Formats: sequence, C-alpha cells, structure tokens
Amino acid sequence: MLKMFRFAFVLCVVILSSWQVVKSSDATIEDVHHQGFEKVISEGFVVIDFYATWCGPCKRLAPIFREISDEQNGVLFIKVDVEKEQEIAKKFEITHFPIVVFLKDGKEVHRFVGMRQKNEIISLLDQYK
Repeated sequence: MLKMFRFAFVLCVVILSSWQVVKSSDATIEDVHHQGFEKVISEGFVVIDFYATWCGPCKRLAPIFREISDEQNGVLFIKVDVEKEQEIAKKFEITHFPIVVFLKDGKEVHRFVGMRQKNEIISLLDQYK
C-alpha cells in the first residue's frame, strides 16, 4: 500500500513540477520547486538528469536513474525537464539528451551524455562522491 501511495505521489509531482528531487536523505520523492533550484544544488553531492519527454534514451535511462537513487545514500538526485526549465538547461549548457551532471557543493565535477548502464553510473558516483 505504501508503494502504491508513493507511486501516486510521484505521479502528482511529475505532473505538477518540471523538475523534482528524486531522492534526498529525508524522502524518496520530494518536490522542492518552491525552495529554488540554486539553493537545492548548492550543498552536498547532487546528480541531475537533464531529459526531454520525447527522448528515447532519456526514457530508457529513467528507471535506471530511479533504481540508483533508491539505493544511494547521501546523494541528492534531481530530474530536470529541459523543455519546461529552459533557464536551468541554458545555465548548464544542455544541448543533447540525456545529460547527467554530478555536482559537489554546487560545482560541476563530472557529466556524461547518453545512456549508461547501472553499473557504469554507480562506478562514476563512487569515483566523484
């Protein structure tokens, strides 16, 4: 029942927000749009998945990103719909999809473009955390 509630909550968050936190230390899914993106990414280790809803590789990466976010502690996972958040996409110079960006205390430490397997992403997380 709790999983069903979380799924419904996730669905609501996705519909109501164009970027959302996938996992924080406090919650599995938390919409933090009201806090401001810059504040959210300024501390700790953050992984941002920049995606477009029509992008095939983005759709294939989504469940892997979700799975990793459920397994990792001390990492903030965020998904950004680049069509709805063009200013954020511009700031990060997003030109291809998907792009996953790793930030440490607000500074970019790594990025990759395109689909990656779960074990590759976990290895990168371990390397840059």
